[in-house]
Order: sequence, then C-alpha cells, then structure tokens
Amino acid sequence: MSGAARTLAAASLATAGFAVVAHRSHLEDTRFLVGLGAFCVLAAILAAAATLASRRDRNRWLGSSCGAAVLVPLLYAGYIAVRFALCVITECDKS
Repeated sequence: MSGAARTLAAASLATAGFAVVAHRSHLEDTRFLVGLGAFCVLAAILAAAATLASRRDRNRWLGSSCGAAVLVPLLYAGYIAVRFALCVITECDKS
C-alpha cells in the first residue's frame, strides 16, 4: 500500500468514527470541536503507525500524520455535503 493510500485510509477510518460519534451523541459547539480534534489526533496516530510499520517509507511518517489529521475535517465536510444533497434530492424529513 502506498503512503497516500495509508494516509487516506487512516483519515477515512477516523472520519467514519467521528461521524458515528457525532451523530449518536448529538455533539454541539465545544464538544463537537473537541471530538473532531480527538479524531484528527487518532488519524495522525494511525497514519504514523501504518507508515512506520511499512519498511519502505519510514522517513515520511510526519507528513503522513499531518496529512491524515488535515483530511479528517475535509472528509467530514464532504460527508455532510453528500448527505445534504441526498436529502434534497429525496426530499427527506429535515427535522
């Protein structure tokens, strides 16, 4: 698996986890930001561990970690945009 794929996989896992937690716990304001920050850190740790575990790209663990941490809010924003678009298309209940 390439470095970019490991970074994207770590960020995707953390974003999916955050989406589940945010939806089930109804996070608002400060708790939302703290939760998002925690899952960004989780993505960074996962990406660093995956990069260091591969014997080829050990020198790129910091970049991979930072990339995964930055991707979490971006992927979550994409998830919200897709969810909203599907809601508009299917005329779902907006309550």
